[in-house]
Amino acid sequence: VSPFGVVVIVCFFCSACPMQTFGECLLEFECGGFVKDVAWSPSGNLLAFAAQDSTISVAAVTKGQVPPATLKLSSLPLARVVFTSEANVVGAGYECEPFLFQVGAGSVKLLKSLDGQTSGGESLSLSL
Repeated sequence: VSPFGVVVIVCFFCSACPMQTFGECLLEFECGGFVKDVAWSPSGNLLAFAAQDSTISVAAVTKGQVPPATLKLSSLPLARVVFTSEANVVGAGYECEPFLFQVGAGSVKLLKSLDGQTSGGESLSLSL
């Protein structure tokens, strides 16, 4: 992870990808600010990342260099993201309010606040 607004996935030696070279850049995703946190889904097929510009993005890494789905929040940036299942991410940040997101290849949707401070009925989702 680069703090300069770019998420870079680099190859390490493993039996799953014998044709790749160690240290080779496999994928690179631009984001609108410093990268605050990244998290892999349980299957390893999705990568979620939060940026300083109050966005949360989800990239389907098995689909190659496809732009990630991105959701711009109206709150302060998220500081941490974690997958709770293959389809759900919890993110929390500088407003001290955890949010539950539904994610998938090509979409990120805010479901609800886990503190009950805001409703998940807001139209904050963006699908690519």
